[in-house]
Amino acid sequence: MGSKTEATAARANSERRLRMVGDRVACRRIGVTDVRRCAECLYLLRLGRKYVVCVDGDIPEQPDFAW
Repeated sequence: MGSKTEATAARANSERRLRMVGDRVACRRIGVTDVRRCAECLYLLRLGRKYVVCVDGDIPEQPDFAW
């Protein structure tokens, strides 16, 4: 099993943190947009007060987890 540092580094490499300016965010996929559109995005991980955190890269067709 990997160390906590390795897990943190792996997570950081797979996430992209985008700063919000007002109610806008500069999405690398669709450009500058209203932050409310992020709620509809498959790549969204979480919304914060000042940042949007998204998946960096493509989402696999069949993820490694199951509900």
